[in-house]
Amino acid sequence: MTKRFPRSLQAVATLLIAAPVLHAQTPDASLPRFATPSLLGAATQPFTPTGPPVGAGVAPHVQAPQFQPHVQAPPAQPHVQAPPPQPHVQAPPHVQAPPAQPPIQAPPAIDHAWQAPQFHHPSPGANGAFVSPGPYLQHGEYWDSGVCADGTCGPAASGCWFGEVGGLFMTRDNGNDVWLSGDDNALERRVLTTRDADMRMGGGFQASVGRTINCGQNAWVATYWGVWSDTREREVRAGVDTTGDLFTRLLFDDIQYAGTDVIDEFNSEDLHRLRRSYEFHNIEVNLLGGPCDWNSWCCPDGACGWRFRWAAGLRYFRFDEGFQYGSDFNDAMFTGAPEEVFYEIDVENNLIGFQLGGRADYCWTSRLNLYTDVKIGVYGNHITHHSSIGGSAGYATINNAAAAFNGADWNVNSTKNDISFLGEMNFGLGYQISSCWRFGAGYRVVAASGVALAPNQIVTDTFIDIPGVQRVDSNGSLLLHGGYANLEFRF
Repeated sequence: MTKRFPRSLQAVATLLIAAPVLHAQTPDASLPRFATPSLLGAATQPFTPTGPPVGAGVAPHVQAPQFQPHVQAPPAQPHVQAPPPQPHVQAPPHVQAPPAQPPIQAPPAIDHAWQAPQFHHPSPGANGAFVSPGPYLQHGEYWDSGVCADGTCGPAASGCWFGEVGGLFMTRDNGNDVWLSGDDNALERRVLTTRDADMRMGGGFQASVGRTINCGQNAWVATYWGVWSDTREREVRAGVDTTGDLFTRLLFDDIQYAGTDVIDEFNSEDLHRLRRSYEFHNIEVNLLGGPCDWNSWCCPDGACGWRFRWAAGLRYFRFDEGFQYGSDFNDAMFTGAPEEVFYEIDVENNLIGFQLGGRADYCWTSRLNLYTDVKIGVYGNHITHHSSIGGSAGYATINNAAAAFNGADWNVNSTKNDISFLGEMNFGLGYQISSCWRFGAGYRVVAASGVALAPNQIVTDTFIDIPGVQRVDSNGSLLLHGGYANLEFRF
């Protein structure tokens, strides 16, 4: 009896035979095309059944499938060399993220109720100078002086500006006393002299501006002060100031005005008048050395005492003085009429030179200081001089045939250059009102020698000696003094 191969085994065999073909036609993407699954390795050879042939002696029931030719695995791909290693590239340096900015705080609400100002207590720097930590200074604290012990400066090393404005009242000492008019009933009585119109206390103005430099150890300052033109006069009348007629003590001989001898214009007259004028101007620029910071006179941390500094600079000083002596024989007052005659002198001193000086401050409290300063110098003095006799009808003329200048107008101009000495001394006090303002007051004395004064140019002998009139007398001296008050400020 012939045994049949079970159909189930035939189906399995058929699938095993067809598996390689199906795998070659539809490769699995997850496997390499040249790889054969291990389970199918046996199926790659032709299938040869073992044992007795199936269906021996029996008509074949199923036609065996045609074997497919063996599908060769794809050739191996050439080995691809890995790319050569690239040179090592340094990673860029780590960039720090900018620090987070603090949130902007809303401004605090303004309390409109008045509160007493709060001052910062100063702290000493490297050189012992006290520097403000804020915009306001404690009284007694240096003003932004900086710290210079190590060669560096504080925030105000570039310096600060300061200035002052104020007023002054000054007068001068009495000059030479020249006798001008007398009483013909009392010949020795001095009715009118040059001192009868001496300068009174005159008003003026002063101002300064400066800047600290070199960390407050130096400063430069420019100063102007002046006394405005002051005119004084004195009139005398016959029968009022005298018991007789007026006469002049000056020798106006051989001088005529409007056809009349000038001596007759002054003698036996009813009215004589003396008028004098004065004007002073001072400009100077100085370099200061020592503790020159604006508040250097205060007491740092209560350490009161003395402070000193020096000064060197240039000064220009101008002093003008005018003199007029007049007579009117026709009126009881001066009106500018042609019969009025005047003898006039004007001198101007222009002193320019170098000066040295110093200042000493005594700190009384943290707000109050006392001080004195002195400056003295040698100056070149350029003097201009003008003298004339005349009135609204013109100049008087010389009327002497023997005179060298016979017929010439009595109108003389001359100049002179001389050496003068000038010194100034101030005594005063300062009171610190706030961190920006300070009040000051004091007394000033200015002395000068080698100057020309108007009374010194009065002709006391003959008026026809014109060369003698042209010579300028510069042996006079001046003493100017008075008080002042000012406000100092820093900006």
